[in-house]
Amino acid sequence: MRKKIVLYQSSPRIRLYKYSKLFSNMGYDISCFYVDQDFSLNYDDLDLSHFKEIKRINNLNDFLKFDYIFVIDLVCIRGVIQKLIKYNLNINFLVGDVWMLRNLQYKNSKLQIKNINNLGKNELQIIKYMYDNNKIKNIIFTGKYLRNSIKNLFNLDYLDNCLYIPNSHILEWRKNIQFKKKLSEHDNKIHIVYPGGITRKHENHLRNFNLIFEQLSKNEDIVIHVYTTDWDGSDYIKRKNIIYENRCPIHLLIEELTQYDFGLMFYNTEAINFNYIRISEPNKLYDFCEAKLPIICNNVLPFREIVEKNKIGLCFDKIEDITKKKLNEMKLNYNYNYSFPSYDDYENDIKEILKNH
Repeated sequence: MRKKIVLYQSSPRIRLYKYSKLFSNMGYDISCFYVDQDFSLNYDDLDLSHFKEIKRINNLNDFLKFDYIFVIDLVCIRGVIQKLIKYNLNINFLVGDVWMLRNLQYKNSKLQIKNINNLGKNELQIIKYMYDNNKIKNIIFTGKYLRNSIKNLFNLDYLDNCLYIPNSHILEWRKNIQFKKKLSEHDNKIHIVYPGGITRKHENHLRNFNLIFEQLSKNEDIVIHVYTTDWDGSDYIKRKNIIYENRCPIHLLIEELTQYDFGLMFYNTEAINFNYIRISEPNKLYDFCEAKLPIICNNVLPFREIVEKNKIGLCFDKIEDITKKKLNEMKLNYNYNYSFPSYDDYENDIKEILKNH
């Protein structure tokens, strides 16, 4: 009889889907439970046949039929999850975003934290509880820099025992990529793509790309293609070489990206929350690498150590530093042989973790 796993998240996100595929391929019976919305809103055209959707969980007993519980992020901890921990059920955390690091400051080349809100304090309590109950290995982080920053800021050296699994891709998607012909072969332009969320022009946010798009598009040889996931950019600067494309389903995105020349992962450096990028490994990093696009990114530690070290792009201090000469240099030096491990490569690590229960 197949063992049962339930994945719990406040709303459907692609990381949950990737884990559900991984666990299903490992032979588990999968269910997914969301608090805030129906799964179909975020999983356009994806095959959902490998899991069951749970519409409602009434009480603690509803979780007892599962052998393992996986909570996506410490962000969506609510009363029911605290009870699950209290009753010592087989609970695991897949952490890719945390509230405790939302107020990061950067002084003297070091990250510091000034204050933590109640959600962040709750996250720390969960981590410490898991450690006290010999379950620290049942916390899996999406990124090394996220894990290490929590460890260093709060002196939690035991987090070194936690596995981190990069939010790359499932092997099934990688095998199906068909590379498209480059648009630049038709018009001799430089085509740069940004897939992801953007905020409105007036918002002080790291995803405010208005000035970034404006600066890059001053060069008429550059064409910027934007695949937004929320705000449509209608209040951004209008230029003929800034093109807002139709939404692309996530499982088709990598193939769609292959027609461009560069991937943009350069965030608004003036944003109040920019320091969060200093510990981040965005999904775009893995999307661009799969599509074999040189990456244009900010000059922060994770990007330097991942992007520049592996020769899959260049880091810049200012958007004005991105020149045609630098872009050509990126293309010439690009390491086409580099790839991240897929989710499937971590099957044995997951099996070891589940032995802790």
